[in-house]
Amino acid sequence: TQTYANGVSGNTVVGYCQLAGTYRGFVYDSGMYTTNFTYPGAIDTHFWSVSGSNIAGYTSIGSFIYNGTTYTNFTVPGSYRTTALGIAASGVVGFYTTNSSDQQHGFLYSGGTTTRLDYPAALLTQAYGLENNFVVGNYLDTTLFRFHGFVHDGSAFTPLNVPGASETYAYAIS
Repeated sequence: TQTYANGVSGNTVVGYCQLAGTYRGFVYDSGMYTTNFTYPGAIDTHFWSVSGSNIAGYTSIGSFIYNGTTYTNFTVPGSYRTTALGIAASGVVGFYTTNSSDQQHGFLYSGGTTTRLDYPAALLTQAYGLENNFVVGNYLDTTLFRFHGFVHDGSAFTPLNVPGASETYAYAIS
């Protein structure tokens, strides 16, 4: 049995655990565990990020926002995998898709609308953490094929490269 704690907001921690051979979402809140969350029709359910009462996660059939009672599913046409990894207090979700050629593109989801967010000239982009108008994530460069973190402020990208490191990853922002 494996357990992964991925997101925290206040006293709430979310993640996923392996139970009876499948992955189920869990919530740990103020000393109490609630486990066995399963997205309807999915084999595995991964809770990844939490903000207030909203949880962002993904399954084999798409990504979702879970508000404690209802799952709101979203996918991107033409992708075979949608992986939600961050949610802001405003409800905006950061995620990436994978298409049939294994290309990954970053996206934001808000109120039923998806917006593509690709780092310029990158081989792939992954959107992870969100806070207000800021998004952090990772991109793969086309020269050395290495990962670099980035911050997007709503209009421009700023690369994150720790001096002396061959790769830098960005997963969360607060």
